[in-house]
Amino acid sequence: MFNHAPDKYQCPFCLLAAGIENEYVTSRSSDIVHEDEKLMAFICSQQWPFNKGHVLIAPKKHYENIYDLPDYLGSCIHALSKRIAIAMKFAYQCDGVST
Repeated sequence: MFNHAPDKYQCPFCLLAAGIENEYVTSRSSDIVHEDEKLMAFICSQQWPFNKGHVLIAPKKHYENIYDLPDYLGSCIHALSKRIAIAMKFAYQCDGVST
């Protein structure tokens, strides 16, 4: 539904999840801070300069966009984002986080 990826599109998140590092992937395996059978979370290699610990959470299976994302996986992403937010608050003593 509502898909528009061009032919032969190289999804950088899928490549990272597979452990592939090439010109399509700006993050590295060493950037991953959480990984399980469904999700991975990693420090964004091009993080915003004033936001320490910019973390992206992505499903390990390819979904082109939120319209394709199963509801249960959205719940898993939310739960992981809370755990990462708590870890970031502890690590950086930040006032808050953005999601």
